[in-house]
Amino acid sequence: MVQAIRAIPIRSGEADELIWQHSSNGEYTVKEGYRVWLEQSMAQKGVQGSSEGGFWKKLWSMKVPPKVRHFLWKFANDILPTGDRVSRKSDRWSEKCPFCDDRETQLHAFVECAWGSRIWRQSQCADLYMLHDGGTTVEWLKKAREKAGEDWFEEWSVLLWFLWKERNAQLFNGLKTAEEEIVQRAKIFLDDYREHQERRIATQRETGDRKWRKPPTGRVMVNTDAGILQEGGIGLGVVMRDENGSFVLATAKRVKGEFTVEMAEALALEMRAQLVQQFHVQNPIMATDCLQLVHLLTETSSSRSEVGVLCRNIRRLVDERQGSFSHVYREANEAAHILAHARTRWDERVVWLDRPPICIVDQVSMDNVAADSI
Repeated sequence: MVQAIRAIPIRSGEADELIWQHSSNGEYTVKEGYRVWLEQSMAQKGVQGSSEGGFWKKLWSMKVPPKVRHFLWKFANDILPTGDRVSRKSDRWSEKCPFCDDRETQLHAFVECAWGSRIWRQSQCADLYMLHDGGTTVEWLKKAREKAGEDWFEEWSVLLWFLWKERNAQLFNGLKTAEEEIVQRAKIFLDDYREHQERRIATQRETGDRKWRKPPTGRVMVNTDAGILQEGGIGLGVVMRDENGSFVLATAKRVKGEFTVEMAEALALEMRAQLVQQFHVQNPIMATDCLQLVHLLTETSSSRSEVGVLCRNIRRLVDERQGSFSHVYREANEAAHILAHARTRWDERVVWLDRPPICIVDQVSMDNVAADSI
């Protein structure tokens, strides 16, 4: 506890204010309050010793289209508008299954109906289908997630959504698709989505600065990074180079305590801003691979969070030196990353002038070769 308190960064000249620690900007909203309450409520309902919150987090982070994730949430909460549920609210709606005369519950629609059962058995997800033992749909979902790998569970989820999609086409439009074709369509749908996502990510990588670049004439590139250390605490690294790619200075520091990734990156950036002030560096380009931090540093509105307060101090220091902020990929920030994990004394800043530390000599050389090839 003492260590955690000592790790809290204290800012002079900043007035005390109340902040909401569960949001990124430090401000409370009804939406954020409900989200925290929901997460805490789910976490209290353990299933086989695991946390409900962890299960829902995995579900919402699945690499499938948002409409499939939304469907799964409804499915897990047993709130899909099946025949038995809608017929209780309207006399004009039949409770019968569109494929047989049985009463259509959610369990029947996806497990008991012979139509759905035949589709499951023709697919690669037959083993996951067989996991249902008469319990609730959310229990079936959890068992499938525990047994299947990520890719297999995504295939199962998409086929589950296709069953519902084809059920609606039959019910509302009288359209019936061959059972084997439904399995094929589900597979093609997921394959196309994955391919599109891979192309999108590849395009983003091609357009970003994946190589270190020399700064424009008259400016200095200052790369920074923070790393979570295996022995606890964080490491901070800063490397400064001029327009010719020549090494100017570097610094590293290890700090004890527990920090979020954003706070660790902000502390590294603050150390860099202080270094720029100390050595009277003009027009620095402050480069980091933490995109969220760059957004906080460049947005016009001020965040009231702990990281936001720190960012205001960083902005003030950098503005005094006519500097700017830039986001780069990890590959363009490797020298600072190596330095952040260097072995230095705890809570003591080490500075290298004129000559880079041994651990980054090769990386600085490789960066210059890469920059000359651009």
